[in-house]
Amino acid sequence: RQALQSIAVSLGPEWLGWLIRELRGRLDRGFMLPVCAATVLSALQALTSPSNEKPMKPGDLDSSMQEILTEAARELDRQMDASKQEAEMDAEVTRKGQVPEAKKPKGPDMMLLLGQF
Repeated sequence: RQALQSIAVSLGPEWLGWLIRELRGRLDRGFMLPVCAATVLSALQALTSPSNEKPMKPGDLDSSMQEILTEAARELDRQMDASKQEAEMDAEVTRKGQVPEAKKPKGPDMMLLLGQF
């Protein structure tokens, strides 16, 4: 993730949409879905970080808005999957083999960052 964060910062927000499309094309099944969402969120956080050498201004994420919205919707759909039991949704129960990235939804954080820029 750190490598991807530095790549995202180097390329800038103009290339974020392409970066998300490439990640989504490669991380597209099973446990890779929450890993993709966590990676997209970390790249987005790196770009919008106040310590970034190129500070972002409103409108910089407009070109990649559709990709970010698609990824956030995909993450929220995964969280609200009908196959999850209601008890799992209420409690912080981890399923056997669940990756750490799947514990907390990343969609709302993506939407918050998108709304700021």
